[in-house]
Amino acid sequence: RRERRALIRKNQVPEADIEIRRIIGACLGRALVHYPIDVYAIIIMASHLHLLHGGDSSNISQFFSLFLHLVATEVNRHLGRQGKVFARRFHSAPCLDDDAILQKFGYVHANPCNANLVDRAADWPGLTSARAVTTGEPLVFWYHDRTAYTHARHRGEKVTLDDFRREVTVAFAPLPLWADLSAEEQRRRAAVVIEEAERRARAKRVAEGKTVMPLERLLATDPFDSPKKPRMTSPRPLCHATDRVTFLAYREEYYAFCAAFHEASLAFRSGDRGAVFPPHGIPPSLLWVAAG
Repeated sequence: RRERRALIRKNQVPEADIEIRRIIGACLGRALVHYPIDVYAIIIMASHLHLLHGGDSSNISQFFSLFLHLVATEVNRHLGRQGKVFARRFHSAPCLDDDAILQKFGYVHANPCNANLVDRAADWPGLTSARAVTTGEPLVFWYHDRTAYTHARHRGEKVTLDDFRREVTVAFAPLPLWADLSAEEQRRRAAVVIEEAERRARAKRVAEGKTVMPLERLLATDPFDSPKKPRMTSPRPLCHATDRVTFLAYREEYYAFCAAFHEASLAFRSGDRGAVFPPHGIPPSLLWVAAG
């Protein structure tokens, strides 16, 4: 670990970001194989990630659980470290209208532009879908199937880890509001939305008198570094909407759901096994006592 940190500080490992991109991309593909959801956009930043998704809602929790678990395991193994990679559980907030979806589509891709790290979204050296959604080309990553490797070793087979190198493909789904358009038109509109987000980030940068970080300095960043004064975590949004009426209506429904769930949960935990939970509400688990 000390040797790797020294190399990174000397800028002798410019491929560090590329390898992390490959690792996280493979984790994404593996999780999608087990729990398929529609992924519309993704960006992996140094301290967080954004993923715009849809599809089967019953798979979302399982998908993120597996995806983040794989990322933490593989990134720690690659960097020779232990401990937490993610500070808290994932949070998923719904986009309530088409304008909100387009806004978040641009925001996700332009995240490194807004952070003054690159000028164009596609220039980000980390994992991003910016180029894939504008060209239609899927992303292909490889990984080592360590489970199959371990099983083979236990069977006494003479194998190496590279014998279990696998490839996984990540294809991005078109936004629901573009589903009826041709693939070419979908890519054109994706490029327009991303370019508009880039222009807004560029205008903000000029107004503030800031510049983009040089790529060499970005790649030389020590992955073990942390801010001297970490910014407090921002509050997580309840939902994403472009008009206040829609937001307030959703908030009212959400609060009503929470009130009904808490009431049913209290009755259930007090012994009323017939307590009725609101739709999609999951009853709390019961404690069991084993006797021998």
